[in-house]
Amino acid sequence: MKKETSQKRNRNKLSLFVVILFCGFLAGSFVINAVTPDRAFSEEENRVLTEKPEFTAGKLFSGEYTREYEDYVTDQFYQRDNWISVKSLLERFVGKQENNGVYIGKDGYLFPEYKKPRKEQVEKNVESIRTFAETVDVPVTLMIVPGSGAILKDKLPKNAPYDDQYALFQKIREKAGDKILCPDLFSALNRHKDEYIYYKTDHHWTTLGAYYGYETLLKALGEEPLSKETYEETVLSDRFYGTSYSSSGVRWVKPDRLEAFTNKEQEKAEIAFYENQTEKEGILYDRSYLEKKDKYSVFFSGNQPLIRIRTGQKKTGKNLLILKDSYANCFTPFLFPHYDTIYMGDLRYAKIDYKAYIEENQIDEVLVLYSMQNFTTDNNIFFLSVMTEN
Repeated sequence: MKKETSQKRNRNKLSLFVVILFCGFLAGSFVINAVTPDRAFSEEENRVLTEKPEFTAGKLFSGEYTREYEDYVTDQFYQRDNWISVKSLLERFVGKQENNGVYIGKDGYLFPEYKKPRKEQVEKNVESIRTFAETVDVPVTLMIVPGSGAILKDKLPKNAPYDDQYALFQKIREKAGDKILCPDLFSALNRHKDEYIYYKTDHHWTTLGAYYGYETLLKALGEEPLSKETYEETVLSDRFYGTSYSSSGVRWVKPDRLEAFTNKEQEKAEIAFYENQTEKEGILYDRSYLEKKDKYSVFFSGNQPLIRIRTGQKKTGKNLLILKDSYANCFTPFLFPHYDTIYMGDLRYAKIDYKAYIEENQIDEVLVLYSMQNFTTDNNIFFLSVMTEN
Protein backbone atom coordinates (compact mmCIF):
# COMPACT_ATOMS: atom_id res chain seq x y z
CA MET A 1 0.00 0.00 0.00
CA LYS A 2 2.81 2.37 0.91
CA LYS A 3 4.53 1.49 -2.39
CA GLU A 4 1.41 2.40 -4.41
CA THR A 5 1.08 5.68 -2.46
CA SER A 6 4.71 6.50 -3.16
CA GLN A 7 4.33 5.77 -6.87
CA LYS A 8 1.21 7.94 -7.04
CA ARG A 9 3.05 10.74 -5.25
CA ASN A 10 5.93 10.49 -7.75
CA ARG A 11 3.51 10.60 -10.70
CA ASN A 12 1.87 13.69 -9.24
CA LYS A 13 5.26 15.33 -8.80
CA LEU A 14 6.17 14.50 -12.40
CA SER A 15 2.85 15.87 -13.65
CA LEU A 16 3.34 19.03 -11.62
CA PHE A 17 6.89 19.40 -12.99
CA VAL A 18 5.63 19.04 -16.57
CA VAL A 19 2.91 21.64 -15.92
CA ILE A 20 5.40 24.05 -14.35
CA LEU A 21 7.86 23.47 -17.22
CA PHE A 22 5.15 24.08 -19.81
CA CYS A 23 3.93 27.22 -18.04
CA GLY A 24 7.51 28.43 -17.76
CA PHE A 25 7.98 27.84 -21.48
CA LEU A 26 4.82 29.82 -22.28
CA ALA A 27 5.82 32.64 -19.94
CA GLY A 28 9.35 32.75 -21.30
CA SER A 29 8.06 32.72 -24.88
CA PHE A 30 5.66 35.57 -24.04
CA VAL A 31 8.46 37.67 -22.56
CA ILE A 32 10.88 36.95 -25.40
CA ASN A 33 8.24 37.67 -28.04
CA ALA A 34 7.27 40.89 -26.23
CA VAL A 35 10.81 42.30 -26.23
CA THR A 36 11.84 41.01 -29.67
CA PRO A 37 11.21 43.56 -32.48
CA ASP A 38 8.65 42.47 -35.06
CA ARG A 39 9.91 41.44 -38.47
CA ALA A 40 8.33 42.78 -41.64
CA PHE A 41 9.67 40.05 -43.92
CA SER A 42 10.84 36.43 -43.62
CA GLU A 43 13.85 35.76 -45.82
CA GLU A 44 13.49 32.00 -45.33
CA GLU A 45 9.80 31.93 -46.29
CA ASN A 46 10.20 34.78 -48.81
CA ARG A 47 7.01 36.53 -47.73
CA VAL A 48 5.71 39.52 -45.82
CA LEU A 49 4.85 38.69 -42.20
CA THR A 50 1.66 39.72 -40.42
CA GLU A 51 1.80 43.03 -38.57
CA LYS A 52 0.26 43.65 -35.15
CA PRO A 53 -3.46 44.28 -35.72
CA GLU A 54 -5.15 47.49 -34.66
CA PHE A 55 -7.49 47.01 -31.71
CA THR A 56 -11.09 48.17 -31.88
CA ALA A 57 -14.11 47.11 -29.85
CA GLY A 58 -15.97 46.17 -33.03
CA LYS A 59 -13.20 43.87 -34.22
CA LEU A 60 -12.97 42.28 -30.76
CA PHE A 61 -16.67 41.44 -30.52
CA SER A 62 -16.82 40.18 -34.12
CA GLY A 63 -13.88 37.86 -33.50
CA GLU A 64 -11.82 39.49 -36.25
CA TYR A 65 -9.27 40.91 -33.82
CA THR A 66 -8.68 37.49 -32.23
CA ARG A 67 -8.11 35.87 -35.63
CA GLU A 68 -5.75 38.63 -36.75
CA TYR A 69 -3.84 38.54 -33.46
CA GLU A 70 -3.43 34.76 -33.71
CA ASP A 71 -1.95 35.17 -37.21
CA TYR A 72 0.30 37.92 -35.88
CA VAL A 73 1.62 35.83 -32.99
CA THR A 74 2.18 32.84 -35.28
CA ASP A 75 4.17 34.93 -37.78
CA GLN A 76 6.18 36.87 -35.19
CA PHE A 77 6.97 33.92 -32.88
CA TYR A 78 10.59 34.04 -31.70
CA GLN A 79 12.89 31.91 -33.90
CA ARG A 80 9.93 31.01 -36.13
CA ASP A 81 12.13 29.90 -39.02
CA ASN A 82 14.05 27.47 -36.80
CA TRP A 83 10.86 26.02 -35.31
CA ILE A 84 9.50 25.42 -38.83
CA SER A 85 12.72 23.62 -39.73
CA VAL A 86 12.54 21.42 -36.61
CA LYS A 87 8.89 20.58 -37.32
CA SER A 88 9.74 19.59 -40.90
CA LEU A 89 12.67 17.45 -39.75
CA LEU A 90 10.55 15.60 -37.16
CA GLU A 91 7.82 14.94 -39.72
CA ARG A 92 10.41 13.64 -42.15
CA PHE A 93 11.75 11.36 -39.40
CA VAL A 94 8.34 9.72 -38.96
CA GLY A 95 8.04 9.16 -42.70
CA LYS A 96 5.90 12.08 -43.84
CA GLN A 97 6.59 12.89 -47.50
CA GLU A 98 4.75 16.21 -47.73
CA ASN A 99 5.02 19.39 -45.73
CA ASN A 100 3.02 22.58 -46.23
CA GLY A 101 2.03 21.72 -49.79
CA VAL A 102 5.48 20.55 -50.91
CA TYR A 103 6.49 16.94 -51.65
CA ILE A 104 9.94 15.89 -50.49
CA GLY A 105 11.31 13.97 -53.49
CA LYS A 106 14.47 12.12 -54.42
CA ASP A 107 17.87 13.71 -55.06
CA GLY A 108 16.99 16.86 -53.12
CA TYR A 109 13.96 17.79 -55.27
CA LEU A 110 11.09 19.64 -53.61
CA PHE A 111 7.90 19.46 -55.67
CA PRO A 112 5.05 21.96 -55.22
CA GLU A 113 1.81 20.08 -54.71
CA TYR A 114 -0.36 19.97 -57.83
CA LYS A 115 -4.06 19.23 -57.55
CA LYS A 116 -6.57 18.80 -60.32
CA PRO A 117 -7.92 22.30 -61.05
CA ARG A 118 -11.58 23.20 -61.25
CA LYS A 119 -12.97 22.30 -64.66
CA GLU A 120 -14.99 25.53 -64.79
CA GLN A 121 -11.86 27.68 -64.24
CA VAL A 122 -9.89 25.86 -66.93
CA GLU A 123 -12.70 26.19 -69.45
CA LYS A 124 -13.16 29.88 -68.65
CA ASN A 125 -9.45 30.59 -69.18
CA VAL A 126 -9.28 28.64 -72.46
CA GLU A 127 -12.42 30.40 -73.70
CA SER A 128 -10.86 33.75 -72.80
CA ILE A 129 -7.81 32.97 -74.93
CA ARG A 130 -10.04 31.79 -77.79
CA THR A 131 -12.12 34.97 -77.66
CA PHE A 132 -8.96 37.07 -77.60
CA ALA A 133 -7.45 35.18 -80.57
CA GLU A 134 -10.65 35.58 -82.59
CA THR A 135 -10.80 39.31 -81.83
CA VAL A 136 -7.24 40.37 -82.63
CA ASP A 137 -5.91 40.28 -86.17
CA VAL A 138 -2.58 38.58 -85.40
CA PRO A 139 -1.58 34.94 -84.79
CA VAL A 140 -1.73 33.75 -81.17
CA THR A 141 0.40 30.98 -79.66
CA LEU A 142 -0.40 29.37 -76.30
CA MET A 143 2.59 27.79 -74.57
CA ILE A 144 1.93 25.91 -71.32
CA VAL A 145 4.92 24.87 -69.23
CA PRO A 146 4.45 21.62 -67.28
CA GLY A 147 5.26 21.53 -63.58
CA SER A 148 8.40 19.73 -62.48
CA GLY A 149 6.41 16.78 -61.10
CA ALA A 150 4.80 16.18 -64.50
CA ILE A 151 8.22 15.59 -66.09
CA LEU A 152 10.37 14.28 -63.21
CA LYS A 153 7.85 11.66 -62.10
CA ASP A 154 10.55 9.20 -61.06
CA LYS A 155 11.75 11.67 -58.41
CA LEU A 156 8.37 12.17 -56.77
CA PRO A 157 7.74 10.34 -53.47
CA LYS A 158 6.15 6.92 -53.91
CA ASN A 159 2.37 7.12 -54.33
CA ALA A 160 2.40 10.92 -54.23
CA PRO A 161 -0.89 12.14 -55.76
CA TYR A 162 0.00 14.23 -58.79
CA ASP A 163 -2.71 14.79 -61.38
CA ASP A 164 -1.99 14.02 -65.05
CA GLN A 165 -1.00 17.40 -66.50
CA TYR A 166 -0.34 16.03 -69.98
CA ALA A 167 -3.90 14.71 -70.34
CA LEU A 168 -5.16 18.12 -69.26
CA PHE A 169 -2.87 19.84 -71.77
CA GLN A 170 -4.33 17.71 -74.56
CA LYS A 171 -7.83 18.81 -73.57
CA ILE A 172 -6.75 22.45 -73.42
CA ARG A 173 -5.15 22.22 -76.87
CA GLU A 174 -8.32 20.63 -78.27
CA LYS A 175 -10.59 23.31 -76.76
CA ALA A 176 -8.26 26.12 -77.91
CA GLY A 177 -9.12 25.32 -81.52
CA ASP A 178 -7.20 25.46 -84.77
CA LYS A 179 -6.66 29.22 -84.65
CA ILE A 180 -4.29 28.94 -81.68
CA LEU A 181 -0.92 27.20 -81.95
CA CYS A 182 -0.10 25.06 -78.88
CA PRO A 183 3.46 23.65 -78.94
CA ASP A 184 3.91 20.43 -76.95
CA LEU A 185 6.44 21.30 -74.25
CA PHE A 186 5.65 18.10 -72.36
CA SER A 187 7.21 15.87 -75.01
CA ALA A 188 10.10 18.27 -75.58
CA LEU A 189 11.05 18.51 -71.89
CA ASN A 190 10.59 14.77 -71.39
CA ARG A 191 13.40 14.22 -73.89
CA HIS A 192 15.69 16.22 -71.57
CA LYS A 193 14.39 15.08 -68.19
CA ASP A 194 17.83 13.79 -67.15
CA GLU A 195 19.25 17.30 -67.52
CA TYR A 196 19.01 20.24 -65.11
CA ILE A 197 15.76 21.66 -66.52
CA TYR A 198 13.93 22.34 -63.23
CA TYR A 199 15.17 23.83 -60.00
CA LYS A 200 15.21 21.52 -57.02
CA THR A 201 14.11 24.14 -54.49
CA ASP A 202 11.94 26.36 -56.70
CA HIS A 203 8.81 25.93 -58.84
CA HIS A 204 10.30 27.48 -62.01
CA TRP A 205 12.09 25.82 -64.88
CA THR A 206 15.80 26.58 -65.10
CA THR A 207 17.29 28.68 -67.87
CA LEU A 208 18.31 25.43 -69.58
CA GLY A 209 14.70 24.25 -69.42
CA ALA A 210 13.63 27.62 -70.84
CA TYR A 211 16.09 27.15 -73.71
CA TYR A 212 14.43 23.87 -74.67
CA GLY A 213 11.10 25.70 -74.50
CA TYR A 214 12.47 28.36 -76.87
CA GLU A 215 13.75 25.65 -79.21
CA THR A 216 10.31 24.01 -79.24
CA LEU A 217 8.52 27.30 -79.91
CA LEU A 218 10.75 28.33 -82.81
CA LYS A 219 10.37 24.95 -84.51
CA ALA A 220 6.58 25.12 -84.07
CA LEU A 221 6.65 28.56 -85.74
CA GLY A 222 8.67 27.13 -88.63
CA GLU A 223 11.84 29.04 -87.73
CA GLU A 224 15.37 27.99 -86.84
CA PRO A 225 16.39 28.45 -83.18
CA LEU A 226 19.92 29.44 -82.27
CA SER A 227 21.99 26.52 -81.04
CA LYS A 228 22.80 26.21 -77.36
CA GLU A 229 26.47 26.65 -78.21
CA THR A 230 25.70 30.20 -79.34
CA TYR A 231 25.31 31.19 -75.68
CA GLU A 232 27.74 31.54 -72.83
CA GLU A 233 26.36 29.81 -69.74
CA THR A 234 27.02 32.14 -66.81
CA VAL A 235 26.44 31.06 -63.20
CA LEU A 236 24.76 34.00 -61.48
CA SER A 237 24.54 32.27 -58.11
CA ASP A 238 25.20 28.84 -56.65
CA ARG A 239 23.29 29.70 -53.46
CA PHE A 240 19.73 29.89 -54.77
CA TYR A 241 16.95 28.66 -52.47
CA GLY A 242 13.56 29.09 -54.11
CA THR A 243 9.85 29.09 -53.29
CA SER A 244 9.52 25.36 -52.56
CA TYR A 245 12.35 25.60 -50.06
CA SER A 246 10.67 28.59 -48.43
CA SER A 247 7.28 26.89 -48.12
CA SER A 248 8.38 23.43 -47.08
CA GLY A 249 10.47 24.16 -44.01
CA VAL A 250 13.02 21.70 -45.39
CA ARG A 251 16.43 23.15 -44.62
CA TRP A 252 18.77 20.24 -45.24
CA VAL A 253 18.75 20.25 -49.07
CA LYS A 254 21.51 21.78 -51.17
CA PRO A 255 20.96 25.11 -52.95
CA ASP A 256 20.26 25.47 -56.66
CA ARG A 257 22.45 26.96 -59.35
CA LEU A 258 20.97 30.04 -61.04
CA GLU A 259 22.24 30.58 -64.58
CA ALA A 260 21.92 33.00 -67.47
CA PHE A 261 22.51 32.18 -71.14
CA THR A 262 24.14 35.29 -72.55
CA ASN A 263 25.48 36.51 -75.89
CA LYS A 264 26.48 39.84 -77.41
CA GLU A 265 23.08 40.29 -79.06
CA GLN A 266 21.48 40.78 -75.64
CA GLU A 267 23.77 43.74 -74.96
CA LYS A 268 22.08 45.71 -77.75
CA ALA A 269 18.69 45.62 -76.04
CA GLU A 270 17.06 48.75 -74.63
CA ILE A 271 14.55 47.91 -71.91
CA ALA A 272 11.81 50.02 -70.35
CA PHE A 273 9.46 49.17 -67.49
CA TYR A 274 5.96 50.66 -67.32
CA GLU A 275 3.65 51.03 -64.32
CA ASN A 276 0.60 53.30 -64.21
CA GLN A 277 1.69 54.85 -67.54
CA THR A 278 5.03 55.81 -66.01
CA GLU A 279 8.17 54.74 -67.87
CA LYS A 280 11.49 53.98 -66.22
CA GLU A 281 14.67 52.41 -67.46
CA GLY A 282 14.69 48.64 -67.15
CA ILE A 283 17.40 46.04 -66.94
CA LEU A 284 17.67 42.46 -68.17
CA TYR A 285 19.85 41.07 -65.36
CA ASP A 286 19.33 42.96 -62.11
CA ARG A 287 22.22 41.59 -60.08
CA SER A 288 21.11 43.39 -56.92
CA TYR A 289 18.68 40.49 -56.42
CA LEU A 290 21.57 38.06 -56.15
CA GLU A 291 22.15 39.48 -52.67
CA LYS A 292 18.52 38.80 -51.69
CA LYS A 293 16.44 35.73 -51.02
CA ASP A 294 14.34 36.16 -54.19
CA LYS A 295 17.23 35.56 -56.57
CA TYR A 296 14.97 34.52 -59.47
CA SER A 297 13.98 38.19 -59.74
CA VAL A 298 17.42 38.82 -61.25
CA PHE A 299 15.55 38.44 -64.57
CA PHE A 300 13.92 41.80 -65.42
CA SER A 301 13.92 42.80 -61.71
CA GLY A 302 11.03 40.40 -61.13
CA ASN A 303 7.48 40.69 -62.43
CA GLN A 304 6.74 44.06 -64.03
CA PRO A 305 3.27 45.15 -65.25
CA LEU A 306 4.51 46.05 -68.75
CA ILE A 307 7.93 45.81 -70.38
CA ARG A 308 9.13 47.08 -73.75
CA ILE A 309 12.33 45.58 -75.17
CA ARG A 310 13.92 47.13 -78.24
CA THR A 311 16.18 44.24 -79.09
CA GLY A 312 18.56 46.19 -81.34
CA GLN A 313 18.01 43.80 -84.25
CA LYS A 314 16.04 46.17 -86.54
CA LYS A 315 16.03 43.63 -89.32
CA THR A 316 13.40 41.03 -88.51
CA GLY A 317 10.42 43.25 -89.32
CA LYS A 318 8.43 41.64 -86.47
CA ASN A 319 7.14 42.78 -83.09
CA LEU A 320 5.96 40.35 -80.40
CA LEU A 321 3.65 40.64 -77.39
CA ILE A 322 4.09 38.11 -74.58
CA LEU A 323 1.25 37.73 -72.07
CA LYS A 324 2.84 35.83 -69.24
CA ASP A 325 3.62 34.72 -65.76
CA SER A 326 7.10 34.57 -64.24
CA TYR A 327 8.15 31.54 -66.31
CA ALA A 328 8.66 33.95 -69.22
CA ASN A 329 11.24 36.02 -67.36
CA CYS A 330 14.21 33.72 -68.02
CA PHE A 331 12.73 32.57 -71.35
CA THR A 332 12.26 35.88 -73.18
CA PRO A 333 15.96 36.74 -73.77
CA PHE A 334 16.20 33.78 -76.15
CA LEU A 335 13.72 35.54 -78.45
CA PHE A 336 15.76 38.74 -78.84
CA PRO A 337 17.38 37.74 -82.17
CA HIS A 338 13.98 37.00 -83.74
CA TYR A 339 12.07 40.25 -83.16
CA ASP A 340 12.71 43.99 -83.45
CA THR A 341 10.62 44.79 -80.37
CA ILE A 342 9.20 42.54 -77.65
CA TYR A 343 6.45 43.66 -75.30
CA MET A 344 5.66 41.75 -72.10
CA GLY A 345 2.37 42.13 -70.24
CA ASP A 346 1.47 40.60 -66.87
CA LEU A 347 -2.31 40.35 -66.54
CA ARG A 348 -2.07 40.39 -62.75
CA TYR A 349 -0.79 43.97 -62.83
CA ALA A 350 -1.64 45.38 -66.26
CA LYS A 351 -5.33 44.99 -67.11
CA ILE A 352 -5.52 47.05 -70.28
CA ASP A 353 -7.19 46.79 -73.68
CA TYR A 354 -4.65 44.53 -75.35
CA LYS A 355 -6.40 44.68 -78.72
CA ALA A 356 -5.78 48.42 -78.80
CA TYR A 357 -2.27 47.86 -77.43
CA ILE A 358 -1.51 45.50 -80.32
CA GLU A 359 -2.72 48.04 -82.87
CA GLU A 360 -0.91 50.97 -81.27
CA ASN A 361 2.42 49.15 -81.15
CA GLN A 362 2.13 47.38 -84.52
CA ILE A 363 2.49 43.97 -82.92
CA ASP A 364 2.64 41.06 -85.37
CA GLU A 365 2.42 38.03 -83.05
CA VAL A 366 1.17 37.18 -79.56
CA LEU A 367 2.61 34.52 -77.28
CA VAL A 368 0.66 33.50 -74.17
CA LEU A 369 3.13 31.76 -71.85
CA TYR A 370 2.06 30.31 -68.51
CA SER A 371 2.92 27.43 -66.25
CA MET A 372 0.21 24.78 -66.09
CA GLN A 373 -0.44 25.63 -62.43
CA ASN A 374 -1.02 29.32 -63.16
CA PHE A 375 -2.90 28.91 -66.42
CA THR A 376 -5.49 26.60 -64.86
CA THR A 377 -6.04 28.67 -61.70
CA ASP A 378 -5.39 32.34 -62.55
CA ASN A 379 -8.57 34.44 -62.47
CA ASN A 380 -6.86 37.32 -64.28
CA ILE A 381 -6.83 35.57 -67.69
CA PHE A 382 -10.58 36.17 -67.87
CA PHE A 383 -10.00 39.93 -68.07
CA LEU A 384 -8.17 39.45 -71.38
CA SER A 385 -11.38 38.63 -73.23
CA VAL A 386 -13.50 41.13 -71.27
CA MET A 387 -11.25 44.10 -72.01
CA THR A 388 -10.73 43.04 -75.61
CA GLU A 389 -14.50 42.87 -76.19
CA ASN A 390 -14.97 46.30 -74.64
